Amino acid sequence: MLLTDSVYCGILLINRFGLQYLGGGVCGHMENFLALPIKKQSAILTAALQAFGQNGYKKASTADVAAGAGISKAMVFHYFGTKKALYLYLCEHCSLCMKTALKASGQAAGGDFFEAVRYVIDIKIAVLKDNPHMLEFLKNMYTEADPEVAEDLHRYHEMVLPFQRQAVIDDAGAAKFKAGIDPMQVMKMLNWMGAGYIDELTGVAGKEHLEKIAGDFHECLGIMKSSFYKEQHLRK
Repeated sequence: MLLTDSVYCGILLINRFGLQYLGGGVCGHMENFLALPIKKQSAILTAALQAFGQNGYKKASTADVAAGAGISKAMVFHYFGTKKALYLYLCEHCSLCMKTALKASGQAAGGDFFEAVRYVIDIKIAVLKDNPHMLEFLKNMYTEADPEVAEDLHRYHEMVLPFQRQAVIDDAGAAKFKAGIDPMQVMKMLNWMGAGYIDELTGVAGKEHLEKIAGDFHECLGIMKSSFYKEQHLRK
């Protein structure tokens, strides 16, 4: 289970990725990391996002993470145990940051799929603006094929759609679609579109790139809404 308390925003404690803990407690390496001041945790996570985002899993070096965070390489292993554990920790760090921001907003699906998606996109863009290396990490994560982490990432991706459904689709919203249109298929289309768009970006995107992503997505959502909604549910 993810810890959603604000104190642990961005922190994962999840056994499906092999970061085992018993009885709700934290294993040794995680205890070492969680014992650090939040500011130090943030510095380490930022350095790790940058290293993996720029180099991918195989070429990323724990030495680069250590240098960026101002700690020794030995301390990286002291806090996380293995390079793989650190990488998967980052995956959940990104996911939990998004989920925490959405939860804090208090926004529900509200009966309109595309308006909910628009709202979720804006929340995610805000998170990415506050975490400048996260976008590049996510871009690489969604295309990462290294066999050491590929199976774990596949399971991670499979969990994304159910969460998205909970965030943006309710019965009232689903009823607005034309017959034969599956909202989950539309969500998949949006994910593919987003992955393709992000793949065109090079380097760590600045705020202007993120705002362009949001603007383009808003425009596409309007087109899709006009195409997929029943006529009576389109605003005049």
